[in-house]
Amino acid sequence: PAYIATVRELLDLIYAGKHDDAAKQAVAAEKKWKGAPGILAARCDLELRRKKRAAAKKLCAQAVAAWEGAAWALYLEGVIELNEQQDARAIKSLRAAIAADPELAQAYRTLGKALARGKDRGAWETLAADYQKRFGQALPE
Repeated sequence: PAYIATVRELLDLIYAGKHDDAAKQAVAAEKKWKGAPGILAARCDLELRRKKRAAAKKLCAQAVAAWEGAAWALYLEGVIELNEQQDARAIKSLRAAIAADPELAQAYRTLGKALARGKDRGAWETLAADYQKRFGQALPE
C-alpha cells in the first residue's frame, strides 16, 4: 500500500506541474524501492514532460524491463516513438500497453493516431470498434 500511495503522490505532483517536487520525491522513492516499475514509469513521465526525451526513453525501458506489464511505461514509450517517427515501434508499444491494461484509453487514442498516420484503415477500424465497445464512444480520428 505504501508503494502504491507513493507512486500516486508522485504522479499527482507531476500532473500538477510541480516537477521539482516530483523529482525530489522520486529520488526518495527510488532509495526505498530501487528499480520498482511504477517509480521508473513515473520518472519517465516526469522527464517526458520536462522535454528530456532521451532520459524518459531510458526510464520507460527500465520500467518495462522490470515488469513487462508496466502499461503506463509502454504507453509512454509509444508516445515517444510516435514523436520520433518510429511508427512500427510505436504501434508495437501501444498494442502492448493495451494488452497490459485494456482500460488505458489514452493508449487506444494514440494507437489510433499511429494507425491513421500509417494509413492502415483496416487496423484503425478494428481498433475503433474495440474502443467503441469498451468506452462507449467513438475513437477520435
